[in-house]
Amino acid sequence: MNVLITGSEGFVGSKLQTELLQKGYKIFLTDRIDKRKENYFRFNIGKDFSEDFINNFKGVVIDIVIHLAAAKGDFMLSEDDFYRDNVLATKELRKIIELMNIRNIIHYSTVSVYGHNNVNKDETAELNPNNVYGKTKLTSEKILIEWQKLHNSNLTILRPSVIYGE
Repeated sequence: MNVLITGSEGFVGSKLQTELLQKGYKIFLTDRIDKRKENYFRFNIGKDFSEDFINNFKGVVIDIVIHLAAAKGDFMLSEDDFYRDNVLATKELRKIIELMNIRNIIHYSTVSVYGHNNVNKDETAELNPNNVYGKTKLTSEKILIEWQKLHNSNLTILRPSVIYGE
């Protein structure tokens, strides 16, 4: 299986690629930082030209995208940064997956889409983000849900809470 990981050089992405390689998956990696490794493509999803990125995959079928690229809630970023990295990048990723005819996505979101009020919640809780990070991640979810419905494709949305350490 061929797996494309966006945001591959972040904490979760760097750990995930090791696990997938050990399990025998062929992985393709993308992030906006310079790295020299096999099947790595420097690409800023919300900024660079998608056609150039897609040209890297001539003759390759990507079975699934794991979308980790995002502005995270623990950085001191502006609202524009969150919008660019969470919303615009996901819109651009949607164009890429449509052009590449990819039908399976795992989208890494956040529990921040539920808001923060110290009440236990599960997947049936109301989506009510109360910060820009949660709002932009919820918007990114909606972009991919719309794609899923339009193309009758597979979408898994993960909403982890705090991720830290090994």
